[in-house]
Amino acid sequence: MAFDERLAARVRKALFGLNCFAERQIFGGIGLLHQGNMICGVLGTRLILRVGPDAYEAALTDPISSEFSPTGRPMRGWITIDSHAIKTDQQFASWIRRVVDFGGTLDPRT
Repeated sequence: MAFDERLAARVRKALFGLNCFAERQIFGGIGLLHQGNMICGVLGTRLILRVGPDAYEAALTDPISSEFSPTGRPMRGWITIDSHAIKTDQQFASWIRRVVDFGGTLDPRT
């Protein structure tokens, strides 16, 4: 599956300057890592976001978000949003801030 290069570029730009930032191919898309932990990704036209288990239910109350279930079973702590649903740069930045904040609570992986 191809992924939305414009969405990927937008995410890369938002994460630029973040220490220990890396990118990996996953599921036919890309995963973006902070200190070795995947915090978000792009799969098709969807933005995959790791909000964490504590913020998961609240994140799903946003009408543009849905469960991320690549195997048919939801991955608790992960949500997905269609790129067309993110209307403003401020809205986009808010979601990216959430995943960066959560990623900062995780132990670095080597």
